[in-house]
Amino acid sequence: MNYTHLNANGAATIGPAGGPNIKIHSVTINTKGAAANTLTLADPKATIAVIDTVNINSQSLIYDVDTQGQLTATLATGTAADVTIAWQ
Repeated sequence: MNYTHLNANGAATIGPAGGPNIKIHSVTINTKGAAANTLTLADPKATIAVIDTVNINSQSLIYDVDTQGQLTATLATGTAADVTIAWQ
C-alpha cells in the first residue's frame, strides 16, 4: 500500500509515472478544511469524487476503486484540509 499526504491547496498527481491504473483504497481527513474547501479526485476519464472537507462527518472514506490512469487530487478553495490518500 502507498500513500500520498496533502495539506495545501493545489493539484497533485498520484501514481507511477506513465499513467498506469492505480486502486484508490481510502481518503482520510486528518484535519478538516475551512471556508468551502473541497478535495476532488479525478482520473483522465472522469471525476471520481468531490469531497467537502469542511462539513464531512466521517474521518475515513473507503473507495476501493480502480482508476483509468494516474489520479489527480486537487484541494481547492479556502483553508486546505490535511488529507492522506491510500492507494496501490
